[in-house]
Amino acid sequence: MNQAVRVIDTDLERPQLTAAIDEALLGSRMDDRSGNTIHLYRRRPPSVSIGYFQAAAEVADLEACRRDDVPVVRRISGGGAIYTDERQLVYALTFRPQGRFKAQDGLSLACNALVRALERLGVEGARMEGLNDVVVDDKKVSGSAQVIRRGVHLVHGTVLVDTDLEAMAKYLMFQPGKKGPGGHATPATRVATLSQILSSPPSIEDVKAAVSHELASSIGGSIEEGALMDWERDKALHLEATRYTQDDWNLRT
Repeated sequence: MNQAVRVIDTDLERPQLTAAIDEALLGSRMDDRSGNTIHLYRRRPPSVSIGYFQAAAEVADLEACRRDDVPVVRRISGGGAIYTDERQLVYALTFRPQGRFKAQDGLSLACNALVRALERLGVEGARMEGLNDVVVDDKKVSGSAQVIRRGVHLVHGTVLVDTDLEAMAKYLMFQPGKKGPGGHATPATRVATLSQILSSPPSIEDVKAAVSHELASSIGGSIEEGALMDWERDKALHLEATRYTQDDWNLRT
């Protein structure tokens, strides 16, 4: 049966709060206080998002981040460090799957939805590669990460629309043992943006529409515009203040 999927678009928002909202939405779905939800946002100011298990000093240039007021924010999901800014779209899909569903299925579902969204936007040759990447011509245009709690999946990731790749190279540390699609070694050379791929890059609004449509379709739902419920916003503000702005969470080794 087709069910509505709530779409919350907070657009430009501070990085710490967006991370807190994603966690609050996960808790809301775990407690069945909400249905399946898509959260769309961009981050201002730019930030470095690091995976739950990473040591901040190993993946982010903390000195450069402090000097330029670029916050480092730890996610509750795994995966690697990424640079985020207002020239890319971040999505978060929170859902409880039906039937038999393995852990990796959540990432596959989201990545394949993003492939279809890119096709809608005129991108040719997009495909899922590895566990959590979407690539075009062996360069990553989207990466995703996931956390699962009490049977609820939170899958979130980026679509690089016109991201500042010079800034990405500045704030992310070189990882000599890490190679992405095609064997590219440094963070900025492993990726490509839609503005590089397409002669006429899409607007952020067009990317939002394509991504939300395909993500909702992937879990058998239709889009319903929505907003944070009061308790979700209260929870997010509490998490922002007590976790996502705290060095003992974000910068631990």
